[in-house]
Amino acid sequence: MVDSVTSGLASSGFCVVLKQDPRYFRLGEGSTIHRTLYSVAQQLSAKSDKGQRQVNWSNILGMLVGTVLSNTYYPRPERGLGLTVNRFGVGLAWGVTGGLADEFWPDIDRRLFHKKKTGQ
Repeated sequence: MVDSVTSGLASSGFCVVLKQDPRYFRLGEGSTIHRTLYSVAQQLSAKSDKGQRQVNWSNILGMLVGTVLSNTYYPRPERGLGLTVNRFGVGLAWGVTGGLADEFWPDIDRRLFHKKKTGQ
């Protein structure tokens, strides 16, 4: 929990400093493959305050700062460069998973829970 909060706060700080928009912009149309690739790309790219696409440094650096800081409170056997890189990778993977949920959940929700009844 602390890892997530630390990474989130660091990412938010970098968003302000680097003038990047941290929001996920849903594509909402197109093929499943296109939307999936778009969602993954959103993890690594962001819109600047001027509306241009750029590397999502705020997300990457925020996650890196969060994982490096986690070395201060993990027990000695759970610290180190390899474990930090592993946590960073897992954090990026969770970000991709969250982006996929943002992209596809409205479609899943509509198909599973808001079906139109026949005859209406």
